Amino acid sequence: MNSLRRHITQSIFDKKDVDHISLEELDQVLARYPFFSVLHYLRAARLKATDDGAADGAIDKAALYFSNPLWLQYQLSRNEETEYDQEEEPLAEISANASDD
Repeated sequence: MNSLRRHITQSIFDKKDVDHISLEELDQVLARYPFFSVLHYLRAARLKATDDGAADGAIDKAALYFSNPLWLQYQLSRNEETEYDQEEEPLAEISANASDD
C-alpha cells in the first residue's frame, strides 16, 4: 500500500488502509460528496486491487475529477511503495567511497 493511499484513508475514514474500507462506505460518502476527487481515487484503487470488473469504469470516472489523469494513472499503477533495500549501499557510503579514491 503506498503512503498516499494510507495517509488519505487515515485522514478521511480513520482506518489503516483502503482495504479496511468497504465499497458501501465509499459509495455512501461519494453520494454525499460527489465531487470529492480523492474518494473517486480511493474507490478506483479499491476496485482495482480486488480485480473487480467495474474497476475500469471507476478509473475512467475518477479521471474526470483530476486535472492530471496521468498522475492518477501513475498512482493507481503503483502496487506498493518503494521500500529501502537493506542490501543496497546507502548514498552516504557511496559518496565516502568515491572521495577515498
